[in-house]
Amino acid sequence: MYLKSFNQFINESTISFASTDAKDLVDILNKYVGKREEGNNAGEMVKGFLKSVGLGTGNPWCMAFVYAIFDELCKKKAIVNPLPKTGSVLYFWSKAPAENKIATTDVSAVKPGQIFIKSRKGGGHTGIVLKVEGDSFVSIDGNSSDQVKLNRYKISNMLGFVDFFKNPQVSTEIATLANDMIAKHSPTNLTSGTAAKEV
Repeated sequence: MYLKSFNQFINESTISFASTDAKDLVDILNKYVGKREEGNNAGEMVKGFLKSVGLGTGNPWCMAFVYAIFDELCKKKAIVNPLPKTGSVLYFWSKAPAENKIATTDVSAVKPGQIFIKSRKGGGHTGIVLKVEGDSFVSIDGNSSDQVKLNRYKISNMLGFVDFFKNPQVSTEIATLANDMIAKHSPTNLTSGTAAKEV
């Protein structure tokens, strides 16, 4: 088995090769799923997400949600968060390392744990892939209908995906561990690939 040096590991902008990261990630997500904002892009939960990327309440928070989730995971592992620190979806996409990006034309490369990027006029929307089902996937998104919510999207409707795990075991574990969450929260069937509230 080939072991990479510490510098190689850091330069790849990945979080970990350990499959146990899947449980930590899903445990963190379970704390927030179904929780709503209080006011317009406000409330203690949203304030915390936005603060993690240096923004105040009132700003769109889907990207801040993703960053904050990974930041919490990285702090638990005592490592630096490799995600670009931003509340802007399209800026995040532009700054994500090229080797971490997945094109939507490569359906087989879309895996649980990846961050999806969806563009729209004037902005974008993002979330974390939980399970891939053929040409679509189930995700958990912040700022979707004013809450942290499970949704279903077509892969072809995405701008792309960003993978900070790059370990098939992590992806497999996330899909397995997320089954209970998916069953409990019944993701909205969004075959058109549009979110109820995009930011």
